[in-house]
Amino acid sequence: MNGDEWLQAHEAAIQQVITTETEQGGLAHRMVPVVTVPEQTRTVSIDRLNYASGIVDDQTQTDIERFADPVAIPKLQTDDPDPARAFVAIRRSSQQLARRHDERVFRKEIADQIETAETATDPEFQRIVTITAVNKSIGDGAVTAVADAISKLDSEGYRSAYAMVASNTLWTELHRRGTGSATLPIDAVRALMDDGPVQRSSVLKGGDALLLSLGEGRVDRIVAEPPRLAFIDQSATARQFELYERFVPRLRETRSAVLLRV
Repeated sequence: MNGDEWLQAHEAAIQQVITTETEQGGLAHRMVPVVTVPEQTRTVSIDRLNYASGIVDDQTQTDIERFADPVAIPKLQTDDPDPARAFVAIRRSSQQLARRHDERVFRKEIADQIETAETATDPEFQRIVTITAVNKSIGDGAVTAVADAISKLDSEGYRSAYAMVASNTLWTELHRRGTGSATLPIDAVRALMDDGPVQRSSVLKGGDALLLSLGEGRVDRIVAEPPRLAFIDQSATARQFELYERFVPRLRETRSAVLLRV
């Protein structure tokens, strides 16, 4: 059985593996709304709100980007009636693609833009909120910083749908009790956020966190092609595939996101 025949024979099961892994492994898949566009779409407008004028920019275009990972499966595994071993490679590639998806959304589209705007003193973005230890506790300091960040969001009218994405190091500190404290900092953070979700992600720089107001239209992901597997080539010993997707995230209301940093 050649690679294309194998892909067609197991298409439904393969897509189920990909969908399950990307939705479970990808934080953006669970948090950030999707806007689906036709596959042939190459660019979309950024639809970014200009706070000074109150006008949405529907003229500036951004490219829909393509992300791909190679998947090599031995011929013996594609010849096996049981595809379980071959699915391991697809599952692993799906996990890696999901992480790259998160990196594109949370790191490049949001955190990096806020960091750049800080240097340029761009008034269209919120200023970075510094996390300073309280009684030698970074976690307790994060509680104060979150209160400050929520105040900034509130001042712009963003009073709902709060969610946090914390780097691994900050996530650890949020689960460390300060000296003499009976509660964890993360419990206080959730209370400040009206019990909004606090998630961790290794795609952010250590000590960073994003506080987002995820109401309708504030940030989204334009998806032209969801993750799927394509047959590329084959040799006498292996079948070469590619797991790819085409999407672009848009931070449409820039002041709906705050970067917190230790």
